[in-house]
Amino acid sequence: MRRTLVLIGALAALLPVLARAEPIPGRACYHYSDNESIIVARDIALSLAKRNALESYIVFVQSTGAVENFALKNDLITSLAGGFLHDLQVTEESEDPAKREVCRAIRANVEPLEIKQQTIAQINIFKRERDKKPTGLPESNLLRMVKLEEGDCEGKFRESSKCFVATTVCKGEGIAKGPRITLYDKDGVPDSTREDSPKNCSSSGNVLKFHLPRPPAAFTFRIDIPS
Repeated sequence: MRRTLVLIGALAALLPVLARAEPIPGRACYHYSDNESIIVARDIALSLAKRNALESYIVFVQSTGAVENFALKNDLITSLAGGFLHDLQVTEESEDPAKREVCRAIRANVEPLEIKQQTIAQINIFKRERDKKPTGLPESNLLRMVKLEEGDCEGKFRESSKCFVATTVCKGEGIAKGPRITLYDKDGVPDSTREDSPKNCSSSGNVLKFHLPRPPAAFTFRIDIPS
């Protein structure tokens, strides 16, 4: 009985350590083309810095050690960078218009157990959908998503308490469906899908923002852009 109590006490003492937030850094530079604005380049550089931070985080590396599909890892990073980097701070900003280069460095906190659980859950989702091809940064024939972050709720989801804000860039002209969020239960079974109202791409390079309700903690999610 005493050994049992000692073991329980040791595990209880470890829980705060396992749940403690850990800081991770990330840095990236982006070379933008003549068809891209520096505003878009800044968003892409920030997104790449977030991705680099997660790609080098040991818990993520260990959790995806058996994943050989590069596109699958990209999808995982996109989802995790959008919702599980906490207290994010930009620690470095540099821009070189002559070289058309924008650089960003960030520092954020992550919860090890949260990252591990979400990674495993999303890998199980992708295994259930082997016929679908993951695409890293979500895009459709008209839109490419360049940034996903938490923000205020607007539009049709303005009554929601928390939202994702997806920044997208138009690839052409037309009415574009925005990013779509699909919620999955703990077994990886699709539960529901929500998406913002379509928006007008008046020309290539236009920046559009879409809002999506942040799912409850019990759900894993995947974000894509329907064609």
